[in-house]
Amino acid sequence: MERLHQIRGALAPRQTRAVQLEALRRRKGPDSLRILIVGCDFNDSLMVGRDPADFPGWPPQNRKSQRIPGTDIPVFDAHDSIYFDLQMGRVDAYFSTVSFGALQLDWSVHPEIYNLDQSMAWYADSDSGSVRLAGMAQEIVTAIDPVVDFTGYDTLLFVHAGAGAETDVAGDSPEQIPSNYLDVTDFAAAVEAGILDVPVIVTSENEIGHVLILPESETQDPIPGIPGSGFFDVRGVWCFEVGLRLGMLSLADFTPAFFPNSQGIGNFGLMGYGLFTGLSIVPAAPSAINRMLMGWVTPVEVDADASLRIAAMGDPASAVSDTNLIRVSITDREYWLVEYRLQDPDGDLFYGFDDLNLNRFPDYYDASNAANGGVPDSTFDPSTDTWEDEAGAEVDFFMSENGLRPPSGCRRGGGSGLYIWHIDEQVIENALLAGTNTINGDADHKGVDVEEADGIQDLDTYFSGQWLLGADKDVWRGEGQPEFGPSTSPSTASAAGLATGIRFDSFSNVVMDSLDMVDGFCTGFVYAPAMRFDVEFGAGGAGPLEQARLRMDGYGPVTDLRLVDLGSSPAQPTPDGRQEIVALADSGRVLVLTGGLSGFGPDPLLATAVAGDSLRWTGPPAVVDFDADGRLDLLGGANAGIFGFDLDGNELFDGDLDPATNGRLADPRGTGLSPVLLDSTRASQSVQLAGSFGALAVHEDPPGTANILRTNEVGMARGKPQVTLDSADRFVAGFIRGGVHSRAIFDISSGSVTEEADPGGLGGAWSVQLDLPGLGNSVLWSDTLGVSHAARLPDLVIARSGLAVQPRQSAPIAVPATADGSDWVIAFTTRDALWAFDANLAIRSGFPARVRGSVSIAADARLVEPTAVDLDGDGVVELVWCDAAGGLHATDLRGRELQGWPVQGPATPVSAPTLGQLDADPELELVVAGRFDRLVSGDDTAPGFIARTTGEIRVYELSTPAAAYRPWSQARGGLDNRGQQLLVTAAPGGEGVREGSFSVRPNPATGASVRLRAEAAGEISARLDIYNIEGERVLSGGPFSVPAGTALDVEFAIDELGSGTYICQLTTGGTVQRRLLAVVR
Repeated sequence: MERLHQIRGALAPRQTRAVQLEALRRRKGPDSLRILIVGCDFNDSLMVGRDPADFPGWPPQNRKSQRIPGTDIPVFDAHDSIYFDLQMGRVDAYFSTVSFGALQLDWSVHPEIYNLDQSMAWYADSDSGSVRLAGMAQEIVTAIDPVVDFTGYDTLLFVHAGAGAETDVAGDSPEQIPSNYLDVTDFAAAVEAGILDVPVIVTSENEIGHVLILPESETQDPIPGIPGSGFFDVRGVWCFEVGLRLGMLSLADFTPAFFPNSQGIGNFGLMGYGLFTGLSIVPAAPSAINRMLMGWVTPVEVDADASLRIAAMGDPASAVSDTNLIRVSITDREYWLVEYRLQDPDGDLFYGFDDLNLNRFPDYYDASNAANGGVPDSTFDPSTDTWEDEAGAEVDFFMSENGLRPPSGCRRGGGSGLYIWHIDEQVIENALLAGTNTINGDADHKGVDVEEADGIQDLDTYFSGQWLLGADKDVWRGEGQPEFGPSTSPSTASAAGLATGIRFDSFSNVVMDSLDMVDGFCTGFVYAPAMRFDVEFGAGGAGPLEQARLRMDGYGPVTDLRLVDLGSSPAQPTPDGRQEIVALADSGRVLVLTGGLSGFGPDPLLATAVAGDSLRWTGPPAVVDFDADGRLDLLGGANAGIFGFDLDGNELFDGDLDPATNGRLADPRGTGLSPVLLDSTRASQSVQLAGSFGALAVHEDPPGTANILRTNEVGMARGKPQVTLDSADRFVAGFIRGGVHSRAIFDISSGSVTEEADPGGLGGAWSVQLDLPGLGNSVLWSDTLGVSHAARLPDLVIARSGLAVQPRQSAPIAVPATADGSDWVIAFTTRDALWAFDANLAIRSGFPARVRGSVSIAADARLVEPTAVDLDGDGVVELVWCDAAGGLHATDLRGRELQGWPVQGPATPVSAPTLGQLDADPELELVVAGRFDRLVSGDDTAPGFIARTTGEIRVYELSTPAAAYRPWSQARGGLDNRGQQLLVTAAPGGEGVREGSFSVRPNPATGASVRLRAEAAGEISARLDIYNIEGERVLSGGPFSVPAGTALDVEFAIDELGSGTYICQLTTGGTVQRRLLAVVR
């Protein structure tokens, strides 16, 4: 154990390689590696077994091969091609075991050892990094190229004379070379240093991009007077470096250099310090995440209450339960992996393998000592002796072994049970993208952490005695710690310390039966082939209780969402007091959550972009009775235009006259914002959109006729919000051209646009229109320096300014803090804080309210605005907000967190916290959405690398009565329109054709006829007139008689009409309804 303490400081930090970053997006690991092994030594250090007489003038050497325990007899006469082949066979047996046969190594050994001209120290020079080793690889390849066919090899493995620097415990051998894996990163550095010509190893047949540098031995620095000390086998280090080559994550902690302040994952995985377990003869199995990334195991994902049964880690094909790996999500980027590991599966208390000589030590059957069972007493002879095969061995047997286990043997296998791994993929990805081996560099926020069941963080301190690298009591089992939840230590808080409301409990026992003691020694145990436990969501705490997680699998990640009462069905859109979730998702999907909280409907609405386009929504959907038919419609803005659908999924009309673009009302390329419903002075509705193309207005004028107005291009910066001026007929948008702030004023009625200078910088980060006390109709925005300004409308002269915050912040909200409007709050978020101001733009006491601890997020994470609601019923609003890592907070207007908050929401939020009533109970629901790049693996049908983006909607129940929530128009006329009252459908009744019921289908029309439909409130006689866009009547029909209480439903011939846009006008008595019709021939 003491030697392992010293080795921790001697291990060199390993730079993260490109293959590890690729592994995060790998569907499955390689089935095999094709390796060429070549031995090499130096001008001052020969391989064991080489005759110094063949190298006149060289210094004498006194290095020996591994000894048979208790003797001075060498195990090998020489470290030659036979030795290299045997060691590689032992590595192959290990990976065949831990991969359950998924990975096989295919290798050849070059028969000759190549002698290099330089000294060992020259290649080990720390100032040169790995570039001299890259040059060494190319030198050897060039020398043997005439006699070696490199076709088919993907990896070169060079075994060099001497021990690896990683076991230089005494620190007295600076000339030693650290074991290493080289890839394109190292080769590129060698090119820059002038050592290589190209960033690969070049052969006559191919180019090879992967090189392993490994030692012939790891034995050195023995302790005087202690026989056998100083010995480590090469197997663990060889397996570790092959693991790097496969793309496994290195999970030790190398920081600070030479004095690491934690052990990473300790002995609980090969890619931690598990390479040294059992004196490196029996390295521990890879951790759950590395097995998952290789595709050797596939987790069952749990995101709702469940009772689970998990088999002991082994071949999935022979598992005695549904799975041998379980994933419980905190977010899609942070989660727990649960595995059941048995150190001694057969329960006999001894390391199990194919022990030919029955000495319980993995070595060889010595044919010359057959009389004594073949126990070695002479040097290994490959012609007569047999090396024992460790394929299928108990690789975890020594994983948590330490000197404090009792001599009775009763604690052998004591580390068997559930291992719960806390994974934070954002930390992993940040480390890999930075090219540093710091996945577990922060002891307080590791990328891969072991939840230690005994509550003692041995792995997160520098020194903790015999348990430094892991203890038996770190596992979860019925015999020890049967629960892991909000109130245990450790708890189920997220890495940021936020409550998750998740509880694991009722862990079953590991031991089914104990065998008898014989002469004071245990004889064994019978272990359970599977363990049981329960997972509960929404457990404990006074804050919001999680109700549902709606995964985006099959729909694409959500872009944004809103809640709206769509009615009980598309056919009955009258509000029923229960809201639905309307969401926009990737690939043009418009989703409506139906059937309570069980999931999205089976046929989500779909908007298809033009061929070759990837449709990307640019904000939350607008919901409005756009075509005045008495039913609500869904509108969305995207990079390919404005799209509109009714609740049946039908497009409102094909405004761009292209039948291939389903639902597109118009095609303004470069659109930067979502549709915004303007407070209109007309009876009909207007929708306007602003983006880099200029601006577009879509409205009904006259009612019943859709009119699309495209303004002039003004070069607006993408994503800059807009506000209305003195009426809905005019709106303004800021933009920047040539570094100069300008603004464009659009007049919907006339179609004109006016540009003017904007010294206040309205083209900044965001803007919102409101009625500030003392200013009245005004606009609030942040300039490009992060300074907030308020100006009166319509002259836009700055009246108030605040302090500089950050250039990158969310859109703001501006709402009355109290019901009487005597106090106001203006608030927005930054990546790790909530900022709140009063109506004079003075910062409120207690703000900014910052996230406790660090926030680990992607560089392009979206910042979403807060939501105001009186959660505690005291008459003053609180602010519900998301930090950029998905933490959900509730803060009062003095900057204090409410009890029971924060909680963990979906990572990387894409929607502001949204409140509504989704079910029949009287409390409010809180809905948030997030999206993230997810690490995936394990798909034999689709090998290769992917970058899969996914997402989630999460619903929480609050204790706040739904009746107490009154949405305020928090961004009136602004970017999101959240909280605005939406149109309700017209009540039935009256005379003639019911308002909004007139429709023309199909639209666009490509055939010889269309179907006319209208609902009659009383007996009517209707006439149809069709006009071209210039106002000329081109077709007429009728009169059509319709009895009271029935519907007009007739086929009408349009074969005389050519391609174009037409206005269909239905006249019934004194009323007129119009519909736009596109005809495509």
